[in-house]
Amino acid sequence: MNTLDLVQSLNCCFVFVIVESTEQSDQLKQSLKEEKQTRKRLESKVDHIEEELNDLRNEKESLEKVRVLSGTRQNCYGGMC
Repeated sequence: MNTLDLVQSLNCCFVFVIVESTEQSDQLKQSLKEEKQTRKRLESKVDHIEEELNDLRNEKESLEKVRVLSGTRQNCYGGMC
């Protein structure tokens, strides 16, 4: 194998490595993009669930206040005040 053949072989190897690296880079970029989109969707779902949870807590507190007030009124009507 002469020097020219060696250089051509090396050039082919370098081209192959560059092409492979570019393909892997593109795949990683796409994967990262998909992961970011998934993260945004999940964060949005979590935010929505947290809002629902806060609404339910507020509703529970309101119902408990009404129940306490109702219990107080019943005791007063029963002649216990």
